[in-house]
Amino acid sequence: MQALADPLYANHIKEWVDEQWDKQQTHDHLSDVQSNELYASILKKINIKKQGFRIGTWARIAIAASIILVAGAGLLLLLNKQKVQQVNIAAAQTTNDISAPDSNRAILRLADGSIIYLDSAGNGTLATEGNAKIVKTANGQLMYDVTANKDGTVHYNTLTNPRGSRVISIMLADGSKVWLNAASSIKYFTAAGGNTRDVEITGEAYFEVAKNATKPFHVKAASGIDIEVLGTHFNVMSYDDEKLTKTTLAEGKVKVTYKAASVKLSPAQQARFTKNNEQLAIQEADVNKELAWKEGIFQFEEDDLPGIMRQFSRWYDVEVSIPASLPDERYTGLISKDLALSQVLQILKLAGINYTIEGKRLTIKKI
Repeated sequence: MQALADPLYANHIKEWVDEQWDKQQTHDHLSDVQSNELYASILKKINIKKQGFRIGTWARIAIAASIILVAGAGLLLLLNKQKVQQVNIAAAQTTNDISAPDSNRAILRLADGSIIYLDSAGNGTLATEGNAKIVKTANGQLMYDVTANKDGTVHYNTLTNPRGSRVISIMLADGSKVWLNAASSIKYFTAAGGNTRDVEITGEAYFEVAKNATKPFHVKAASGIDIEVLGTHFNVMSYDDEKLTKTTLAEGKVKVTYKAASVKLSPAQQARFTKNNEQLAIQEADVNKELAWKEGIFQFEEDDLPGIMRQFSRWYDVEVSIPASLPDERYTGLISKDLALSQVLQILKLAGINYTIEGKRLTIKKI
């Protein structure tokens, strides 16, 4: 994953460590010497060098995540003994385990109903839709080549990325780029004809929309939300099992509408649609957190355990059972999505989360 070796992205992780450290109060009870030594040992785990932040392996990042995972009480874990404790995640894998997705298993449905399974399809031209060629590149991206399109006929394809499948990207007929998360789907145009560019999504997708002032780009989410843009970068999360539909703006401007209500977003703002009362509101957003999935990271910021487990369920394709008497604890941390499920849970076990894995079922036994 190239992004993990990118010093700019690595610096974001360093900044995140700094932010979480500053939020905690525990180190205020230590002497300056103890506090500085402890913080230096945390940075050492993730291989901070004088010339910048370098990533050796994701095991180091996972160890860092365990160090800075925060429980609902607000105390930095592993500080009670005034030392940093390592977690041997390499040894955490068990025989009854579920590995992280190692391939993309997306399914493409053409306008005539025919289906292409992308994991078994070779690279190159997969099909022709109208005057558009559908191409699979060497890195697994889908592209729609419409240089020969003359009549402007619009066909629609549907790309479904199932649970337990890696992120897939598409370049649409108008040059817009879309990244599709696991357990998500998108229905989209294969030629940029007509007066608008309309797509429909379920699940989660990140868009980099090509500018075209004469043809607005509309994203329709399963919850009934409509997002209108001319050219911008934004993320939409609209899973059926989530209480919220969230539209997060990274660049440009978008208008989010539900029935008669609408809001306009500026960068680093998020439109939050609450499904049970159909309320639409704006709040400030942590764009890096909302886009962490695209970079291969689970990033939690005061998230509850059911919400975390829903992410695990989609990524590892497991059913999760959680006790009804679950305490309302909140957790913060960074964890690589390349780890096996047992390795991820070994990190969370530091917060008192015990579990069993039986086949495709994950059971949280005790908090």
